[in-house]
Amino acid sequence: MIYQLARDRTAEISTATLGLSRPVTERLRLAGDLSVMQTSASVASGGVEATPATDDEYFISLQAIGTGVLNGDDISSLGLRYSDTTSVSSIGLYASSRLPVGRHWRYYPRLRIDQRTWKTGDQNQWLLGPMVRVEYTWDKMTFEAEIGGEWTNHEMPDVTERTTGTYGSLGYRYEF
Repeated sequence: MIYQLARDRTAEISTATLGLSRPVTERLRLAGDLSVMQTSASVASGGVEATPATDDEYFISLQAIGTGVLNGDDISSLGLRYSDTTSVSSIGLYASSRLPVGRHWRYYPRLRIDQRTWKTGDQNQWLLGPMVRVEYTWDKMTFEAEIGGEWTNHEMPDVTERTTGTYGSLGYRYEF
């Protein structure tokens, strides 16, 4: 019985992806990919409703990756993502870097901005997500700290919902 319920809930996914990456200069590379995906329907059973199959869903990603852009020893990227799915279309911009400072310190700042529009229900959402991770390496030990946040503005027909969230972590690794 449980195996039949699991099979009923399991959809099949078909995906095709084409990706290209090309150096433009010695310090700059451009990359992009296009994916098309379809998900099959699932069957209603065990009190759980069926899920319909999706139409073709499209995902496009473009990225510029540079070395030595910020401090001469960094790897930085700027990217753009677009998706058009059965229920939502979205566009996002993201930036990230790996910044070594001296022999022991590394900084990893990231920022992402997303805008989503639902195809039904007149909904729109903006999301802003900054984050920074810091690593200090000493001998075989690496100490790391990360802090970030997410701010959203979700406009619905009758109400606008604003949410904020923050997170952080501390850790270490020992390589033996």
